[in-house]
Amino acid sequence: MPNKPELDNGFPALRPALDGLYATFDTSVESEKQRSSCVDVRLPRPPGEVDFDSIMAKVRAFREVGQHKCILPRVLELFAEEVDRSVDYAWNTMNAIGVRWRDWPHDEQAAIQVFMRAWWRSTLSTFPRRLDVLELLSIVGVMRIDVRPYLSYWASRRDVPAVRHLAWLVMDFTVHSAANDRWYEMLDSWIDGIEPRRMLEDSLSVGPDAEVALEFSAARDVLRSWGESS
Repeated sequence: MPNKPELDNGFPALRPALDGLYATFDTSVESEKQRSSCVDVRLPRPPGEVDFDSIMAKVRAFREVGQHKCILPRVLELFAEEVDRSVDYAWNTMNAIGVRWRDWPHDEQAAIQVFMRAWWRSTLSTFPRRLDVLELLSIVGVMRIDVRPYLSYWASRRDVPAVRHLAWLVMDFTVHSAANDRWYEMLDSWIDGIEPRRMLEDSLSVGPDAEVALEFSAARDVLRSWGESS
């Protein structure tokens, strides 16, 4: 197989998870035909030269599971890097994988789980992101992954980007309707609980800059109003 592209999106924590994906799925592709079908997609290219529309056209043309496994690490990498139009395809692609990956070998399932957790950690580390936290959690949900460990990890963070993601989500909840999915019910219950309020209070107590403090205060006030009306 060609060399893995270099991840240069500023999130080195993703590299070990991606290395694991590439190593695991390289060994799962059985035929040379399957390998050759995705060689051009796996070739390293600068982000500005990635044509994601062409990549997804190739994915849709694949008929064998091995072909999809061959291309999956690269597609997931581009999603995490938010390259080109990858964000436009992320949810639909992962929804198509759905629960089918649960029938794959254990090592492949484990590699995907490790990557998803690393993707979540990296997303929380920079604000804003083109693929926002709600969109990423929806991807976790359609893959039938339990979102509760993701929310518990989020609650442990006190860095400004992670808390800004929370403040954004609180305000987003005030203008968007709920989804009828289990993952969303868990998120809705969590955001109305004590941990998000504690995150905002703790972050305000350390004196963030004025603009960020306004974001945190507004979100805290919304959470308080929800508590008073419940």
